[in-house]
Amino acid sequence: MDLRAATKLLLDGGLCNSHTNSYGKNIRSTGKGSAKWALPLLDDPAQLPVYLMGTSAGGNLVYNAGLCALDLDLEPVMIAGLIIDQPFFGGVERTQGEIGVVDDRSLSLAGTDLMWSLALPLGSDRDHEYCNPVVGQRREKIERLPACLIRVNGGDLMVDRQKGFANLLESCGVQVTRKFYEGAYHGVEVFDPEKAQILYDDVKNFVLN
Repeated sequence: MDLRAATKLLLDGGLCNSHTNSYGKNIRSTGKGSAKWALPLLDDPAQLPVYLMGTSAGGNLVYNAGLCALDLDLEPVMIAGLIIDQPFFGGVERTQGEIGVVDDRSLSLAGTDLMWSLALPLGSDRDHEYCNPVVGQRREKIERLPACLIRVNGGDLMVDRQKGFANLLESCGVQVTRKFYEGAYHGVEVFDPEKAQILYDDVKNFVLN
């Protein structure tokens, strides 16, 4: 996703608009050009399967980009799955995880509140659909999402929101693969090579299966 930095735009229209449509056109041209070598290797050469992956705020973007892509003509590209790692979500009402997690090395509640206040459209609160997917449900579109891998760490202050997000997708009939790691904090794989290897293995197994 090509993110725009202009503060006046914030997130209102920054995810699902003509800019995203042009992104879809770029995917199509890649599929017909530089990735053309892969087509003979596919079960269906008419389609080129791709996976969207993001961590933290990137996980939030992958979810919203996946919803946007449902309305785009991306042939020969087929979005085969979403890899949503420790997605960055919020909400007005505090969760037990937000109140109880005190040892998250990479995030603080004050920090997440500040980031949302700088990103959300003016006049919005943290129950905006880009921040809190459980409140701003788009079930008719969620039902059309491809398979999703959702990774959650037990020491992440957003752990309850991430679990609730996985519950929402499952309630809409989405095929969800959950990976939960007790105690690990938000973004731990950046600092711990063993945790990074677990991330790589999770992604590999999800794609291969």
